[in-house]
Amino acid sequence: MQLVLEVKEKLQKEYHSLPVGKNGRDDEDMILWFLKDRKFSVEDAVAKLTKAIKWRQEFKVSELSEELVKNVAQTGKAYVHDFLDVNDRPVLIVEASKHFPAMQDPAEDEKLCVFMIEKALQKLPTGKEDILGIFDLRGFGTDNADLKFLTFLLALCHQIN
Repeated sequence: MQLVLEVKEKLQKEYHSLPVGKNGRDDEDMILWFLKDRKFSVEDAVAKLTKAIKWRQEFKVSELSEELVKNVAQTGKAYVHDFLDVNDRPVLIVEASKHFPAMQDPAEDEKLCVFMIEKALQKLPTGKEDILGIFDLRGFGTDNADLKFLTFLLALCHQIN
């Protein structure tokens, strides 16, 4: 697609220091996703894509691993279901009643969140772009409420929208 090439060329020319490869400035699938999201505006896609790639670098998304998030993952507060839903989407399940911000490191919770989203995205079948998030609020109480994490989650959503 011509617009994908335009974005790639613009990124290479103006943002050559950005990484290449999967989730980098030359990742054609990611470029196409941002083009669709930005209604095929090359300028808007470049701006949003650049912001997203820089955020991924700063957050060190590529360094996240099962081992790195193991301790917080053992709480069972979030996991990716073994099977896709009826619409072939990976399913990310969050059990809010297992989240205790006073007892857990906020940075670890953020890493788990991003790791789980990445894990769900890796399960996407070819041609699919959506994951399903299920937030189980049964048993949720004031001890589980976490405004700081909610702020992080909203900022994370803003990175891709």
